[in-house]
Amino acid sequence: MSTAQQPALTGAEKPWHARYPFLGTGPVGVTEYLSEKAFDEEKDGIFGRYWLLVGHTSQLPDKGDYFEARIDALSASLIVLRDRSGEVRALRNACRHRGSKVISGAGNARFLSCPFHGWTYGLDGSLKGIPDNEQFHDLDPACHGLRTVHCETWNGFVFVNLAGQPDRSLLEQLGGFAEEYARYPFESMVCGGRWSATLDVNWRVFQDQFQEGYHVAVVHTGTFPEVFNGRLNPNSRPSDFTVHGLNRRISFAANPEYVPTPVERLAGQLGSTFGAGARTEGSNPAGIENWAFDVNGVFPNTLLDPANGFFFGHQFWPLSPGRTRWEGFLYVTPAAKPSELISQEQTYILIRDAWREDMELAETIHRSIASGAVGEFHFSDPEIACRHSHYAVNEALGRNG
Repeated sequence: MSTAQQPALTGAEKPWHARYPFLGTGPVGVTEYLSEKAFDEEKDGIFGRYWLLVGHTSQLPDKGDYFEARIDALSASLIVLRDRSGEVRALRNACRHRGSKVISGAGNARFLSCPFHGWTYGLDGSLKGIPDNEQFHDLDPACHGLRTVHCETWNGFVFVNLAGQPDRSLLEQLGGFAEEYARYPFESMVCGGRWSATLDVNWRVFQDQFQEGYHVAVVHTGTFPEVFNGRLNPNSRPSDFTVHGLNRRISFAANPEYVPTPVERLAGQLGSTFGAGARTEGSNPAGIENWAFDVNGVFPNTLLDPANGFFFGHQFWPLSPGRTRWEGFLYVTPAAKPSELISQEQTYILIRDAWREDMELAETIHRSIASGAVGEFHFSDPEIACRHSHYAVNEALGRNG
């Protein structure tokens, strides 16, 4: 892999505006983050029309495995399952009798049974049994199966689309992201940890916290002291930024002068951690020297961050203009020997603690917007991913024209 020409990481150069001038340089207004009208447009025009990542195929290893996926903005609950033929499919989690949820959580089943009146469905959603069925009036079971939802997988990820007829295929929506990471082994990695929280903050404001490095030297002194900054890059500027339609990739390098702690050094020797470990196939598509990880904004509400030997990510599920359900996750390469578990545990703890540092900021930012103390955001050139995120939502809703 050829090494990319990295921009200056100190000084006054502004490389990302030069590469993507259409993203602009002016302040970005924040009124949309408070607006019920804007939120309704996002619910219908984005969450009701675009492909949404709802899980990973490792959650469905066997036929009959299922889990519930929630699209809260649309009050939608889905059953995501692996059917008898091994296909991953999605069904509306609403009994066709009187609308009760059919399943909750996750599990394995030979059939699906509504806990309200016992209507039963096959794993393909077809209606199989109705207690006391002779008492119903002109009810055709063939017409009353669980409603299906468009569902596709890519490299281990499960996506759904709630539109009656999607405007685009999944691959069309993923675009250059899917091309860049076609060989990265998302599918073969296994979950090392999941976290969740519901906070009083707009989903777009919350997402912006995790797609720039400008805050690292200030916020993450307890977890990543000079791992990504230091003398050569004091403000953790990105080493590459690329737009893929509504998606984006921002790449960060590790500080080559950083001296690991004894625990970090041991973890790097035993397995993969930030800036250390064997290079994972299909990683570092930009060819960044001293590459650490990428942040991929996968439209609309997902960040996927591939690194060496593991990836992590976030999802931001809006509940209202000022409330968001956040889910964070870490996936790792299955350990080939017990010593690698030490490296994975160190990575797990670092990421968990760094996210705790981030969480303390989100609600204060939204309160500042809601109070009128802040009427616009001023994004620097290294915060270009935040600027593109704002642009992508407005582009999807036809607001940029």
